[in-house]
Amino acid sequence: MKYVWPILILLVAATATTLLFLLRPEPDVEEPARYVPAVNTVTATPESVRLTVHTQGTVEPRSATTLTAEVGGRILWVADFFEAGGFFSEGDILLRIDPIPYEAALAEAQAALAGARLALEQERVMAEQARHEWEEHGGREPTPLVLRQPQLEKARADLAAAEARVRIAERNLEHTRIRAPYDGRLREQLADLGQVVAPNSTPLARVYAIDYAEVRLPISLHQADKLNLPESSAAENTERVPARFHTRLNNS
Repeated sequence: MKYVWPILILLVAATATTLLFLLRPEPDVEEPARYVPAVNTVTATPESVRLTVHTQGTVEPRSATTLTAEVGGRILWVADFFEAGGFFSEGDILLRIDPIPYEAALAEAQAALAGARLALEQERVMAEQARHEWEEHGGREPTPLVLRQPQLEKARADLAAAEARVRIAERNLEHTRIRAPYDGRLREQLADLGQVVAPNSTPLARVYAIDYAEVRLPISLHQADKLNLPESSAAENTERVPARFHTRLNNS
């Protein structure tokens, strides 16, 4: 009898569960509400936008030069503007070196040139005379030495060398006048009246050009992305990017 009751209980529970499942009510089916978000639209149009990038740098001249003399000697004259801060134009004479030794050297070179021209004309006459004499006496073919051809070639070479020495003397005399290489300003005066300077070694002045100036402005990678700067390698020419700068001097 003790085994019958559990079985009956299980049967009753199974029967009740089945009836509850079969007699369950059908759920109501409803369509979900449709949510339509409200949006505002605008038409996108391109326009120019000015970007502001804050940075700072040092203004540097495009060209800066330390002047030296190509010839040596004593400084006999300096220009009035030959001082720190003085302005000058391209070709202006900044100072003069004593020209007398170079004028003498030029005179000697010109005299040597005249002598070389005379020697060449004499050799031409002598070579022509030697040819005529050989033709009158006949005989076998003459040697170049008999016809004075080596002597004539040497005279031509001596003339070319004399002309070169004259050009060098003229250039040295011109270089006693130290001229400005460009429109610029004198940053530092390093020589003055009466000073003896050595060629290509004694600094005379430090100058810089005033036609262009460069400012190297460091910017971050984030700023560079906004500016859309061109990429270039060392072998390519860097594309110039237009920029606008504002400055204020003397609180004006």
